[in-house]
Amino acid sequence: MSGGVEKTETVGALILAESSHRRQGAEDRDMFVPMAHILGSTVIKRQIRTLKKAGITRILVVARPEHVILERHLAHLAVGLCFCGEEPVRQGFCRLSECSQVILVPGDLPFFQPETLDLLLEAEGEIKIPFLDGQRGGLAVLDTEGWKALPEDKREDRGTETLRLPAERKETRVSVRDEGVTLFLREPEDIRRLEEYARRQKETRELNFQMKLMLGKQEDFFGPGIADFLVRIGQTGSILAACQEMHMSYSKGWKLVNKVEEELGFPFLIRRNGGKGGGSSTLTPEGEAFIRRYYAFSQDLNRMAENFFEQYFGDFL
Repeated sequence: MSGGVEKTETVGALILAESSHRRQGAEDRDMFVPMAHILGSTVIKRQIRTLKKAGITRILVVARPEHVILERHLAHLAVGLCFCGEEPVRQGFCRLSECSQVILVPGDLPFFQPETLDLLLEAEGEIKIPFLDGQRGGLAVLDTEGWKALPEDKREDRGTETLRLPAERKETRVSVRDEGVTLFLREPEDIRRLEEYARRQKETRELNFQMKLMLGKQEDFFGPGIADFLVRIGQTGSILAACQEMHMSYSKGWKLVNKVEEELGFPFLIRRNGGKGGGSSTLTPEGEAFIRRYYAFSQDLNRMAENFFEQYFGDFL
């Protein structure tokens, strides 16, 4: 738990899990942003994890009926879940009516910090908004009077950036040093920018973990190193070039490939010798399929490990 005001059941959080964006690809379908993956965790799990780090235990997720996928995704996280087609903010605040302050979190804001929540909760005011260098952040903290002060047409805004009090009410602007309050996931190209931010943040953690997936029989023969090597062969069309990129001897490269093929019983490379342009090597369909399975398995294990790491060591982060 972070420092600051003591958190009790009188502080709640309302996550508006409604955001979506267009996914790039052949089908060009909508992607449900709260379920989007960023470095091994979904947006909504990151939000819940941050709220809990700040000591917030009363968390309600509001989503549309078609987003029932959230029910299974959040089943083990001890949060409330409300499906409603109309008036999601109003219904959310009604369910959190016993809370003296409610943190309003849009579904497309994954990287706000626990310390920012402390600052907002400690500040005076009916509606409190974080500002980073003059830029309005995506969070809002409302107390009971602040919610009542909102005009009817503003109580159903899907985000928090447009929340405004009537002229006779004052909005409290809280200065923060948290870039995360301005980093939204709204376009497919935002994912790379957010992943870069997440990597920078992870480097500053006091504690982190690393996993290395190795496959073997009586001894290990397939891991991240050989997987990367084979991918490089496929990209360059040359074992020699892949060896040079990985600062590996040519003979060692051949030994690794031969070992994998011997253990698995099928070829990974199609070799073409000689010719005017010299020899070349390409991945076999079986080899490509095996590498894809390896990376998919590794990613799934890391997602699971991220959750368990948070469960067992979250208070060290």
